[in-house]
Amino acid sequence: MADVLYTFLIHALFVLTDQSSPPVGEALAIAAARIANEQRAEHVTVLDLRGKSSIADYFVICSANSTPHLRALRRDLLGRIKEEHDVEAYHKDGVSDSQWVVVDFVDVIVHVFHPEKREFYALEELWADAPRIEWQANAPDTAE
Repeated sequence: MADVLYTFLIHALFVLTDQSSPPVGEALAIAAARIANEQRAEHVTVLDLRGKSSIADYFVICSANSTPHLRALRRDLLGRIKEEHDVEAYHKDGVSDSQWVVVDFVDVIVHVFHPEKREFYALEELWADAPRIEWQANAPDTAE
């Protein structure tokens, strides 16, 4: 709970000090979902929290099937979002041994859970009224 409060306070400070946000939003959330999917994350979900939360506009929630997988997902999300979208994480929280890591890109927060932690915290249930983004339908057509 303290970690969530810390993230919220960081966001508030970011907004109050009138720092401009990096260019993020739905496209970044979809990119993060695709990266997680490519790295074999399970049950990748994108929630649209605009108008429902002051913490972020989008949550990307996914599951890793082991501690090394969780570590690899975090690493690849950080690296590829930076490389492909020139956006660095504003904050990173959690370690793979905790079975839940959070990568905060300000407008988009990515949650990578071990399945048991995901079930326990039930973010999709907490944000049940948030629309789901069909990120797979928005994938570019690579068939030639």
